[in-house]
Amino acid sequence: MPKNLIIGVVQQPNSLNWKKNFKQAILSINKFSHKKVDVVCFQEAFLSGYHPEVITYYFDEIDWYLERVKEHAYKKKTCVVIPTLNKIGKHCYSAVYVFNSDHGDSVIYKKGLTPSEKLVLKPKSSRRKFKVNGSELGVLICREMEDKPYSYFKKDKMPDLVLWPSYWGWQYKSKWGPIKFSDGKKDKCHQLISKIKKPLVQINMCSTFGKKPNSIDKFGKSVFVNSDNKKIGVGAYGKEDHILVHFDGKKLREVESLN
Repeated sequence: MPKNLIIGVVQQPNSLNWKKNFKQAILSINKFSHKKVDVVCFQEAFLSGYHPEVITYYFDEIDWYLERVKEHAYKKKTCVVIPTLNKIGKHCYSAVYVFNSDHGDSVIYKKGLTPSEKLVLKPKSSRRKFKVNGSELGVLICREMEDKPYSYFKKDKMPDLVLWPSYWGWQYKSKWGPIKFSDGKKDKCHQLISKIKKPLVQINMCSTFGKKPNSIDKFGKSVFVNSDNKKIGVGAYGKEDHILVHFDGKKLREVESLN
C-alpha cells in the first residue's frame, strides 16, 4: 500500500554552469534533508542545462558530478531524482537519474522528443517507475505529458503519482485547465490527468536564456495537481523556489514553499 511521502521540488534557472548546478544540487539536498523529505526532485536537464550547445561539451565531467550526487543522496538517506543531458557512446540523451539506496538506482530516458530535439538527442525506451517508501512514482519528461495517456504506463499498472520534470513555458497568467491560455486550444496535459486520474508533481525551471545576448527570461513555475485534476499549488513564477509537497498515498494534501 502507498504510504505518506514528502517530496522536495527544486525550481531553479536553466544554466550551463555545471559546477554551479552541482553545488546547488548538494545545497538543495541538504536543505530538504532537514525537513525529512523522502525524495528530492530537480527539473529537466538540471545538471547539464538545456541548450543545443551543451552536446559539444566533454561529458565525463557530468558523470563525475552524478557520482558525487549519488554519494550525497546515500549519505543523507534521501532518494534523489536528478535529470541531465548525457552522452553514452556517440549519442546524447535526455535522462533522469534516480539515486535510491532503499530500492536501487535507475535511469529513465526521454523517448517523446520534439522535432528540434530529434536533431541532437536520441530517444530511448526505459522503465518509467520507481518505489519510495511504499509508493510507486512514475516519470514523464517535459512534452511526454502531451502524448497519449498510456504511452508510457500500462492502464492496469499505473503509478501512484506522476513526476513531471520540465522545461515548460508557463506564462504568468497561465492557468491549469482544459484550454491553453496562450492559444485557446485543448490542453493535452490537462486531458492526460483527466484520463489517468493520478496526482501530478511538476518540477519546472523558473528562467532560461533570453533572446538577447546575456539576457535571462522569466520562464515558468512548477504546478501541483490532484487526481481530480484540480490544481492545489504552484511554485513562484520566474523565481528560485524550494517546495514541499505532501502526498498521503492517494492525494496531494499540502504544498508549501521554504523560500
